[in-house]
Amino acid sequence: MDLTMSSSDQESPYKTCQTLQRGLQLIQCFNNMTNTASRVSELSKDTGLHRTTVKRLLETLRESGFVKYDSITGLYSLTYQVKSLSCGYRDTVEVVEIAWPIMKEVSKQIVWPCSILTFDKDEMVARNSTRPYSRLSFHSAIPGRRMPVLKTAAGRAFLSFVSQQERELILQLLQDKNDEYSSYAKDPEYIKKVINETRTRGYGINSGDWEDEPKFGAIAFPIIKNHEVIACLNCVYLLSAVKKLKNFQTLVDTMKAGKNQIEQLINSE
Repeated sequence: MDLTMSSSDQESPYKTCQTLQRGLQLIQCFNNMTNTASRVSELSKDTGLHRTTVKRLLETLRESGFVKYDSITGLYSLTYQVKSLSCGYRDTVEVVEIAWPIMKEVSKQIVWPCSILTFDKDEMVARNSTRPYSRLSFHSAIPGRRMPVLKTAAGRAFLSFVSQQERELILQLLQDKNDEYSSYAKDPEYIKKVINETRTRGYGINSGDWEDEPKFGAIAFPIIKNHEVIACLNCVYLLSAVKKLKNFQTLVDTMKAGKNQIEQLINSE
């Protein structure tokens, strides 16, 4: 099943900044060069921009600390500060961006909304959700919402598929919180049961176990990159509705197909 979907969204009502676009174009041009240094004339030829425009942009970048100029050779080159432009782009950002069109297609097929969550400190955090695109959107899994690890499908999926060392560290964090969920983290039999069942099943499940939302259920698949769990693809549904469905396995299979396609994309880069 092909879940690829166009990533084009509604156009912004705001006018774009052409100067910024050209500045970024110059930086990309530097990145594609073998010696990472170039003259104004070469950059003008490669970008198609007028020499005067290139010179003005380079001087702006130089004043901002992203470019340096050698007056002896007449060459411009990038500085180490350029690396700061990508510091915020982590694997979690990448997977959310890549997963989005697939999530929308999955949600379209299963009707229920789906979301992508990542682990942050000691909780699972919703990073994006198809809630606005689903007709059956009763759950508030909005971006930024924090949820417990041991009582949610995404948390169980994440905990079950991380390495043993990482799992022990996470459990220690949960035990030290001393909140309403700490007792579960301190119960080795409970943890063993959750881990074994989740790994055998291949995905996490919550059948109304989270006391805050007993009417909702969820399933979640781990998203794995280079043998590490970096996120979870999650689907939330009303238990009363899904219990009446005879095609629950279709929901599981569609979610699994989405997980597989996301993993294929993030591991091919």
